[in-house]
Order: sequence, then structure tokens, then C-alpha cells
Amino acid sequence: MGPRGFWIYLPVLDRKVSPMGAFFVGLLFGFIGLPIYFRSWHDFWFLLSWVAPLFVLALPTGSAPFVLVLCCLQGLYGYARAANSNQRR
Repeated sequence: MGPRGFWIYLPVLDRKVSPMGAFFVGLLFGFIGLPIYFRSWHDFWFLLSWVAPLFVLALPTGSAPFVLVLCCLQGLYGYARAANSNQRR
């Protein structure tokens, strides 16, 4: 499965959303804000499935840079998800 094959499994969003808006929502509010912005339970469960294990792995180290990396990853996910959904619409 190529990089485009992953997005097929997520349903198209109900409305067009701004990719830059989704990036900043993901960056600032993470896995709680993006599903509210997208109005999608699929995104909540997907984000929770990869944020929770990463967070648990980073707890023993207590690394603050991990939080920045995680926020950036969620912002990039929001941008890519919105752009792909708008394209498939």
C-alpha cells in the first residue's frame, strides 16, 4: 500500500475544511481539537491510537521536545487529512 492508499480508509469529511486551519488546530489542540474541527469520530480514534502509545513511551523520559514533535505530527496530519478530503470531494 502506497502513501495514498492509507487515506482511502478514512471517509471524506462532511464539508470542505481549510488545510491551514486544520494544521493550526492540530498544532495547538492535538488529538482533541482535530476531531472537533473535522466533526469526525474516525479521526478521534485514529489519532488516539497513535498518540496514546507514543505518549506512554515518552513518559519515563520526561522529554519536553517530545511534546513539540507530537504537536507538529498532529498538525501535519490535520493538513494532510484536510487536503486529501477536499481533493476527494
